[in-house]
Amino acid sequence: MEKTQERKIFEYSLYLLSRKRYHSVELSKKIRTKYPGMERELKEAIDKLTRLQLINDKEYVRLYIADSILRKPQGRYLISQKLKRKGIPESEVEQQPDLQNIDEYELAKKAIIKKLKTVKPLKPDIECSADCKNQKLKQREKMYRFLSSRGFKPSVISDTINEYI
Repeated sequence: MEKTQERKIFEYSLYLLSRKRYHSVELSKKIRTKYPGMERELKEAIDKLTRLQLINDKEYVRLYIADSILRKPQGRYLISQKLKRKGIPESEVEQQPDLQNIDEYELAKKAIIKKLKTVKPLKPDIECSADCKNQKLKQREKMYRFLSSRGFKPSVISDTINEYI
């Protein structure tokens, strides 16, 4: 009976991996919901998938970081928090060289340029009245919140906003 359960877990793992890439921690959580209490069989299945190179945790983290940067510019903090929420150990996240090599200033510039296309343009400082200055302050606050929600450091946010607004 154990072999059939182990095989079912392995086949379910293959099914899940055919749909999308998983980290071993994520895959274990997903399998535990369908097959509770089968820790030994689960561990054997994960080990076998790792040996067959169907699961590669370091590659998963590297690709997740690259995808996060390409899809929607995000800061180092937000990316690491998302990975930690997925259950990936902090040590594994922090050791990733791709996370350390992120140029947050460039990503923040890309994000703010894209965001500024969607907001109403402000008048130049020369023609600006008190109301216009109030609008400019509101826009700076809005951009600060936007970049902050994307996980950028306050120093990077301030520098980027000062350059573009």
